[in-house]
Amino acid sequence: LNFITDTILSQILAETSGVKSVDLRETVLDQELIRKIPKNIAVQYKIIALSLENDELSIATSDVYNVIALDQVKRHFHKNIKMIPLFANDFQITEIIDQYYDYEMDMSKIIREIETGDATYTGTEEGYVNPTVRLVDSILVDAVKLGASDIHFEPESEFVRLRYRVDG
Repeated sequence: LNFITDTILSQILAETSGVKSVDLRETVLDQELIRKIPKNIAVQYKIIALSLENDELSIATSDVYNVIALDQVKRHFHKNIKMIPLFANDFQITEIIDQYYDYEMDMSKIIREIETGDATYTGTEEGYVNPTVRLVDSILVDAVKLGASDIHFEPESEFVRLRYRVDG
C-alpha cells in the first residue's frame, strides 16, 4: 500500500533478524567480484558478492539464514573465506543481477560497439542503453575502484588518452 519504502522495510527486517542491512543503491560494487558467483546461483538464491577484504566476503542476500545459498557461494571462493551476510531487499538484488550479469561494462567491447554501431540489449526495462552512457558508467566505476580523485581526458590527433589521478 506504499505506507513505507522498500529501504525502510529492509532496515526493519534486518534489525529483527539481527544482521546489518545494506542499501545497494548507495554501494560501490566490483563487477569482477560479483561475476565470481555464477548467474544461476545469484538468481536462484537472490545473492550477490559485495566486497572481499582480508578473507572476509560480504554478501548481500534477502535470506541471511539460507545456509544452502551461503554454501553455494562459498564453493566459488577459497575454503578459508569467512562469509558475512548482509540483508538487502529482493528488488535491489534483482536490479544488480540484471545490471551486472546482463549489462555490458567492458570498455573495449563498448568502444567496439560505438565504432561498429551494433546495438546491445541490456536486459533492463529500457531495453537499449546508449553505449556512450555505458562507457561513461564504466569509466566512473573504474575510477572508483582505483581510488582516483580526478579523471583526465586528453585529446590527441588520433585518440583520447584517459588518465586517473590516484594518490596525487
